[in-house]
Amino acid sequence: MAVSQSRPLVVVLEDLHWADTASLRLLEFAAQHTWFERVLLVGTYRDVEVESADHPLRALVLPLVTRATTVTLTGLEREEVGALMTRAAGRNPSTDPVAEVHRRTGGNPFFVEQTARLWRSGGSVTTIAPGVRDTLLRRLSLLPAPVVDLLVTAAVLGREFHRQVLAAVAAAPVLQVERLRDHLAPVTYLRL
Repeated sequence: MAVSQSRPLVVVLEDLHWADTASLRLLEFAAQHTWFERVLLVGTYRDVEVESADHPLRALVLPLVTRATTVTLTGLEREEVGALMTRAAGRNPSTDPVAEVHRRTGGNPFFVEQTARLWRSGGSVTTIAPGVRDTLLRRLSLLPAPVVDLLVTAAVLGREFHRQVLAAVAAAPVLQVERLRDHLAPVTYLRL
């Protein structure tokens, strides 16, 4: 931190959901002892992973989050999806592929980039790229089995439906569906 005496210092720690215990304790120490320093500590993490009850680092990350200013990232707008597709594929897509990729990915930059690369190599924008599939499977594996079953049922119904319809199709009481649906909020952007 001596550098911060002569100029401002920015420290960025990415993917805290994969960090080890020692690194998180060091981050906590730095956060507690740099109040008067010109230091900006930035940490990124996947809330979906860390906030699951069985994540091994949950007890270390969540206290840091409560003391931090949190910036939640959302999906890219349609025009931004088009720009990212152009950069990733090296060519300008027409309006239709951009609209389809935006609809299917929710503007998730990683999903957009993976889809654009597959499109660049001759694949369809409606094909799920291997990297996207792996990410979805990993994130779904963090959810309880009844929630995944409900998500599969909901996917059959489409983008919009009434909770009572979902309950009827899932053959479950509406209150149970609502409790399970609470787990789905973090994965609503997984629209592929």
